[in-house]
Amino acid sequence: RKEEIPKSWKPLSRELSKPFTGDLDEMRKRGIVRVLVSYNRTNYFIDEAKAFGFEYELMEQFRKFLNKRTTRKQLKTAFVFLPVPFDRLIPYLNEGRGDIAAAGLTVTAKRAGKIAFSDPYLSGVREVLVAAPATETIRDVDGLSGREVHLLRGSSYAQHLQDVNRRLQPLPA
Repeated sequence: RKEEIPKSWKPLSRELSKPFTGDLDEMRKRGIVRVLVSYNRTNYFIDEAKAFGFEYELMEQFRKFLNKRTTRKQLKTAFVFLPVPFDRLIPYLNEGRGDIAAAGLTVTAKRAGKIAFSDPYLSGVREVLVAAPATETIRDVDGLSGREVHLLRGSSYAQHLQDVNRRLQPLPA
């Protein structure tokens, strides 16, 4: 049996699901910014009915900044956080199913061709391999050859690993 949305929520549900691709001024007129987030222990998570996470805190500071100069006649802008699978952030943003993607997205040429980025809040980030405790030490990227590697689908790490994989494959004889 499909669970029904309470009647009092239906106008909000309808507004949140309606495709929209306006700019910030239009979002403020609408009164809602839909923030697409990737649910995880770092960026966005719920604990005892309260939201937490690095991206959540950044977006809360942005919301406060936007609403700081709001007059009594103006509606304050509400931020609604919508958890989605990481690999759906950019497609959903382009489909107008969210207004901001806040998930620690790395700026890549491929992504920059699809969406507009803000100025990065971190730069010079190095990728770090984390292995299970019983794993033999991997000293360099060549040590990944022949190993199974797990990573977040849709992440820039996936593209980097594909590049490494092509480099490690033997050339045809």
